[in-house]
Amino acid sequence: MRVSKKSDYKIHKVFIDPTGRHSLISLTNGVNYYLHASDSSAQEVRKLKGTVIQSVAWNKYTTTATSTGHLLIGTDDARIFELRIDDKKVRAWKLVYELSADGSTSGRGSLPISGLQLEIFPGCDVHAHYE
Repeated sequence: MRVSKKSDYKIHKVFIDPTGRHSLISLTNGVNYYLHASDSSAQEVRKLKGTVIQSVAWNKYTTTATSTGHLLIGTDDARIFELRIDDKKVRAWKLVYELSADGSTSGRGSLPISGLQLEIFPGCDVHAHYE
């Protein structure tokens, strides 16, 4: 698998969805890649540029062979984004939460979002997402 032509970039973390079809690769320099299991090379996700991904919560109910479904991304600067990739293209990208260093929701924080979990409650629409 080829991620980048530049050898000085280091992989920070790799996130693989529960089906094993979709992967997000975060580099230490804030460049991120998407890799589908059927591909031999990853493609840059430009919407994520400058973002170091610390955690990913995959929605196991909406992931398909061609779509990641709506997932949550936690960053090193205390932000949570919603992302969806369909047919290897970003279809949704939105900031849904930002935590500051003092615990409020105003301004970027200095603590990373190191863990996320996505759960669907009984009676809720599994295809619902933040809007």
